[in-house]
Amino acid sequence: MRSSTAKNIIRSLTTIQVRAGRSKLRKLLNRLTTDRQVVADLEPGLKLGLDLDKGLQNFFFWFPEEYEPALQWSIRNLLPLGGTFMDCGSNTGLFGLYAVHRRMARSYFIEPHPRLAQEIRANIERNEFGGHCVLHEVAASAQSGVMKLMMYEGQQRMSDGVHRLVKDDPQGSGGEKIVEVKVSTLKELMLQNGLEHLDFLKVDVEGHDVEAMQGLEDYLDPKRVTCIYVESAETFDLVRSRGYIPFQTRKIYIDELLRFQKQHNGVRYFEPAQSGSENILWVAPGSLQEQLLNHHVRAWQTLAQS
Repeated sequence: MRSSTAKNIIRSLTTIQVRAGRSKLRKLLNRLTTDRQVVADLEPGLKLGLDLDKGLQNFFFWFPEEYEPALQWSIRNLLPLGGTFMDCGSNTGLFGLYAVHRRMARSYFIEPHPRLAQEIRANIERNEFGGHCVLHEVAASAQSGVMKLMMYEGQQRMSDGVHRLVKDDPQGSGGEKIVEVKVSTLKELMLQNGLEHLDFLKVDVEGHDVEAMQGLEDYLDPKRVTCIYVESAETFDLVRSRGYIPFQTRKIYIDELLRFQKQHNGVRYFEPAQSGSENILWVAPGSLQEQLLNHHVRAWQTLAQS
């Protein structure tokens, strides 16, 4: 079965609220799909090269709207038109490309994994976004230099570039591949690109988020970076200490998103943040972004009480 046919079948059923059944159907159709290397239209005008034997890329193919929908909403609504977007831990480049596609942004990709960096280059080229994109094949940390990158690729069929920075003498299971990679701080990368201000920073770097955020140094400041979307809960106290306002994302499924598209009855993406929460959107106090998010949260609180 062709991948396009299989995708049309499952997406025609996604408004049905039977998530367990949908997951089983996806697994069945995935096994029946014959073409494993595809160029998928994630939405009109945005293409991504995908390997359906890689876990995260497989998910992008079937349900792109369901992959971090709150982050997608934030890019659409909080990133200024023509603004600056930096993706630290870019994987295949989905969010940086999305920022260009939706907001005509200037996107900066930070990705040390050699194969993933090459996939980002290919995706930039196939979308003809070269004039809007800059790729840095480096890792982000608290200090610049050289570190070892442990890559788990190949240990699992569904692995899609899982990797992490390690110390000088890493202890692994023996099946990992280790390469040396260049390391820069996020402040250095901003200065290198002439960025005195950044509209939106996304950080997801496989357990190295704290060190990456520390590398902003005095640029971890609401006057320098307006919005920060970070996965790790361990960064909470650090970012809050710099004066940012936190908003917590909530889990959203594809059926809720598609019902919104058909019925126009809204989706709640954020709620008040709790200390230690993961996937936090931080915004500059007093900014238009904070005002919009406060309105979003209050509207849903009012609806819940009515």
